Amino acid sequence: MGKIDKFIQCVKDYNLIEVFNDCEIYLWSNFPFNATKDIDIILIGEPTNSLGKRVKDFKEYCVGKCMTIDIQVFKDTKVFAGIEEYNRTGDMNLSNIEKYKLEEIPSNRIYRERPRKINDYFWEFKLLGVNNKYKWRYGKLNLHYPIEIKDFIKLVFNIKNPDIYNIPGKDKGIITRDNMQKEFLHEMRKGNMDSDKLKEQLKIDEGVVYEIYNDHLGYPTFGIGHLVLERDGEHGLPVGTPVSEDRVSECFEQDVQVVIHDCKKLHDGWDGYPEEVKQVVANMMFNMGLTRLSKFNKHNAALQCGDWKGAAIEGRDSRWYKQVTNRAERLMKRLEEI
Repeated sequence: MGKIDKFIQCVKDYNLIEVFNDCEIYLWSNFPFNATKDIDIILIGEPTNSLGKRVKDFKEYCVGKCMTIDIQVFKDTKVFAGIEEYNRTGDMNLSNIEKYKLEEIPSNRIYRERPRKINDYFWEFKLLGVNNKYKWRYGKLNLHYPIEIKDFIKLVFNIKNPDIYNIPGKDKGIITRDNMQKEFLHEMRKGNMDSDKLKEQLKIDEGVVYEIYNDHLGYPTFGIGHLVLERDGEHGLPVGTPVSEDRVSECFEQDVQVVIHDCKKLHDGWDGYPEEVKQVVANMMFNMGLTRLSKFNKHNAALQCGDWKGAAIEGRDSRWYKQVTNRAERLMKRLEEI
């Protein structure tokens, strides 16, 4: 798989377009064309803690999966107005521009002053300008114009499918370019699920507790059903120890990502499951974990066959159902109604 395909695969698997749906997402990089060490992504939005956490999570997610991701945040697109000037003269006046990054990288020739920390995640950089004699680039010195991620995906698709304008199909004998692109974007998103919906349901089923407590099996737990692990700083602390809201949110986000990963690992047909099935299975995975849920052989087999009612019957025939009957019955009923 080439570097472009690996990057697009990361965009697909992470559900980037939906996760950053409050921002404009631009690719501002020459990585598809020349040798370069990273992929530059520009987000147009407000540099809040919420955005910072998502940026951090995506960069960490991409480690080892594609080239290094460099993400910069701007509040508007004024920075793009200087591209033509830079390509024509070698200089770019950015004196009225601020950008935001997760890392503090001082540079007297690019920034007016040292960056300052504005919240838990972002540093603010007041830009000065860029001169090409200081800016080493592979290939041409020119800056490439930015392209929105969704348009980049379409472009790659069009390049790989040169016959899209003339393919026999059901729509008057021709599958149009727009239809093909919609199908492609649908494929890009296939396999993802509505994690926000899952989170809201888990908050109801698990509750939110801002201290360490023992769950119904006697295991130390806190937050939204987060089982205390040996690697957690809370490991070994007594019941009743307070846990901050930020720490609860951090662990919850990590747990949800693990749950979705484990669901895909357990179910070969995960990508083709209806959304409601994914919600139920992910809820069960959050409650029991991969080791326990993988032992539900008949239940899992029914799911793989698309027998939702059969899966509900097998789910009720379990020790788990007896332990958390109200929650389990709600989930099995949802399966039956699909």
